[in-house]
Amino acid sequence: MVALLLTGFHSLPSKTIPRFQPAKTTRDPFFPLPSTSGSNNLHLEAQQPLTGVGPSPTPKETTSKHYTNSRLTVPRENADVNDFVSTRITLATPYPQVGKPLQIDCYVTGSSGVRVTWHKDDQLLSSSNRVKIMSNHTLLISRAENQDSGNYECSAEYQGSQSSSSIYVHINNNRPLSADLDQVQGRPPSMCHPRDCRNRCPGGKGTCRWGYCECD
Repeated sequence: MVALLLTGFHSLPSKTIPRFQPAKTTRDPFFPLPSTSGSNNLHLEAQQPLTGVGPSPTPKETTSKHYTNSRLTVPRENADVNDFVSTRITLATPYPQVGKPLQIDCYVTGSSGVRVTWHKDDQLLSSSNRVKIMSNHTLLISRAENQDSGNYECSAEYQGSQSSSSIYVHINNNRPLSADLDQVQGRPPSMCHPRDCRNRCPGGKGTCRWGYCECD
């Protein structure tokens, strides 16, 4: 009887306990992970949608006018978060137009020793009679022209770390429709206040017109 019980016990099928498998995750495209292959530097790249700028894009314009690209490079030996310099670029002129001022802002974080440069279509920009690079790193074109359409990049460098952000800007020949301005501003153009222009225009001189500031 005991032998039968033992035989029956050993004949029971064995059950394998499954090993724990971590769940697979899908990376958010707007939350970049560092890339380290083939280099002694750490790289971060991201593409962000630029909302609230310009009228509704056509199918051919979907990505070129409504996305900013950012890149951060930090030497591996200096990979200290306190050494990072970052940039963020925004189009301050909601409807770039021929003959009107064009303003592109570049927000830079880092110490006072940060070196900031502007490029358009990979060509270095410098201040001139028509183009001004302000002390706060804002790029201001007094009267935009058709040839000012292109890719603008703001780059910053500090203690070996580098960061850049870029945006494509299209200069329009026609005046904006009121429906487009409503979408751009999220409010009627008549609600633009001169105080907004004092904060954005050099010397605080500007007029609120067509829903955005025209600097004097």
